[in-house]
Amino acid sequence: MDLDSRRSLISIRLQMLITVFGKRTNDESLEALKRVFCEALENFPERVIMKGFGKAEQELDRFPTPKAMRTICAEVMPPNTWRYDYKPGVDPEGQECLIDPDPDCDNCHEPRSWHPSKKCPMFNGDRNKYLYRPQNCPEGMEFLKQLAILASRLDVRKVMAQAAIPPGHTLGCLCPTCRQRRSKQP
Repeated sequence: MDLDSRRSLISIRLQMLITVFGKRTNDESLEALKRVFCEALENFPERVIMKGFGKAEQELDRFPTPKAMRTICAEVMPPNTWRYDYKPGVDPEGQECLIDPDPDCDNCHEPRSWHPSKKCPMFNGDRNKYLYRPQNCPEGMEFLKQLAILASRLDVRKVMAQAAIPPGHTLGCLCPTCRQRRSKQP
């Protein structure tokens, strides 16, 4: 969901919140409220914004401030912690990987165990099921192949010789000899 869509969602849910709490506003103050709430909440995902406004409608006794809404959305936000329930295995191509026992749905991004639900009646896809080491994933293997091709075209010894770098030193060496040599180069 792009920024304009999130701002639109925040504006609509804010108007619903104003109606629920019976807050009186004119056009100018409504636009100012929308602007302030959008600035406070626009970095949250759509799902979190919706849950935050729902929680505010159900649990608060009076109209919330933007800071209070940001706190509610932060509480509703799912944790960004690593899950440790992946199991070692192999993918259909025989590549070693870790397998997620409860992968996320491609449509709603909720775990398979939460399906079927009102929002997503059918689980779709195992796209996020496999977790690879960088050198074992298909993209990583393709990158390493391309890197090997590039490295074969570029002889590191020639580059070092052209830069007049003595053996045992690197391109960005900070020893006094290398500093002096670099300062003399045009």
